[in-house]
Amino acid sequence: MFFDQQLVYEAERKGIWLGEQRSHGAEGYLEFIQELLGGEQRLLAIFVPILLRQKTVHIQSNDRCPCGSGRKYKRCHKASIEEIQKRVGSVALQMILGKLWQHSTK
Repeated sequence: MFFDQQLVYEAERKGIWLGEQRSHGAEGYLEFIQELLGGEQRLLAIFVPILLRQKTVHIQSNDRCPCGSGRKYKRCHKASIEEIQKRVGSVALQMILGKLWQHSTK
C-alpha cells in the first residue's frame, strides 16, 4: 500500500515522495499499525484479536480499554483500531496478523 502510493506519486512527476518511509510488504504494514497504536509493541499483541474481529473477543465502547489505561475503550484506542481496520482492510490484516494471533493462542 505505502510503496504503491510512493510509486504513483513519483510516476505522476509530483516530485520526491515526502511521506514516511516504511519497509515493504508485511513489515511496512506492521510499522504503520504500531505507529497508529502509539508505537508500543505490547499494544499490538493486545489488539491483534480486536483488529482481526475474532468472535471470541467482545469489547464494547464503554468497556475499559484492554491497553490497561483505565479509560473507556471509546475514549482510548477505539478510533485507532477503526482507522487501522479501514486503511489496511480485513484481508490484509488477516494475512499480516493472523499468524501472530494463532501463535499467541497456542
